Amino acid sequence: MALEYDSMVLLSQLEQFSIRLTDTMMRASQALALEYLVQVVNCIVDFTEKLAIAQARHCTLNVLLTRGRTHYVCLGLGHVRDGRLSMAIFEQLHLRRGAVIPPATFEHLSQDLVRIINICLNVCVKAFHAPGFQQQWRTVYTGFFVNLVHALQRLQTTPASEAS
Repeated sequence: MALEYDSMVLLSQLEQFSIRLTDTMMRASQALALEYLVQVVNCIVDFTEKLAIAQARHCTLNVLLTRGRTHYVCLGLGHVRDGRLSMAIFEQLHLRRGAVIPPATFEHLSQDLVRIINICLNVCVKAFHAPGFQQQWRTVYTGFFVNLVHALQRLQTTPASEAS
């Protein structure tokens, strides 16, 4: 019951970030969108690391980045400070005057961050022992994940590519 309640609170927080990502202002500022996406990752990583299953598997952000380093295009341990992604580091490495440089960097970073979100959501589902609860939360988290990915895809589309 506690896990289900905590999962509802998490989902509410994640959906608030996701709603912000669909705002029209995000098209004008990939840097702001990246900041919200980093917050989503930090929020879900914080939640996931507290789960018994994650603790048993040593499932921390550092471990996820280390184990899957070949799957990440831009993201690495250099983006982490005190066990969480640091927006200050993202700004130093990827932003110039509020813009993501080069243009494909936002796409690569968002794909890397989505990968971490997906892994964490799968761990959250496995934290439920009853198959019925696992299926229920898999469905709920999948809905959130699909909406997040669609929001990011819309942000990755440039106005020039929409006109064609």
